[in-house]
Amino acid sequence: MPEVEEENYPNDIWQAIYNHQFELMNKYHEVEVKNGFPDIETPLLLNDPADQLKIKEFCWRVTEELAEAQEALLSELPVTDDFKNHPHTMEELADALHFLTEIFTMIGFDHQETFPPGGPEHDKVGSFFLPTYYLGLAANCLKNKPWKSSHLETDENKFIRHLREARCALINIFIGFGCSEDDIWDLYMSKNKINYKRIESNY
Repeated sequence: MPEVEEENYPNDIWQAIYNHQFELMNKYHEVEVKNGFPDIETPLLLNDPADQLKIKEFCWRVTEELAEAQEALLSELPVTDDFKNHPHTMEELADALHFLTEIFTMIGFDHQETFPPGGPEHDKVGSFFLPTYYLGLAANCLKNKPWKSSHLETDENKFIRHLREARCALINIFIGFGCSEDDIWDLYMSKNKINYKRIESNY
């Protein structure tokens, strides 16, 4: 697991993660446009068909990282309550946190939530499905599919609720591995720094 330089932890971990992801999103956006992908304007509009497709793309990115995390966990058996025993799993979960946070940044929603409680009986393997479940429910609120001629308004409150539930479910996975808020911050920043190095090296 990459080492994180010692630093003062922010007063609001989640707001700081949001801010860092917003900056990283803009950096990657420049790379994507340079590579020939469509230029997009943020915040994305929840009723715009093209913007809905972009949001769903990121829901899938989170899902893919969670699948990679579970695959990594199965290679790091036995499962323990100490995240330090599962470095590859934690890196993939940090990737999922990046993409899920980016959904919030893309729609211009500055999230503020209470750190959710975890439990000693937390099912770490089974819980990997929960964020995907809530993301699926959120994506299903975006009804303007390419093959449909009718235009349906998005239930924005329902969409945001499911997106928040996905975020809580993801954070609970970290908690199940014994992570504190500061640990999650360290894991996020470790991968954040790797992403910046990849951008600089034309990865």
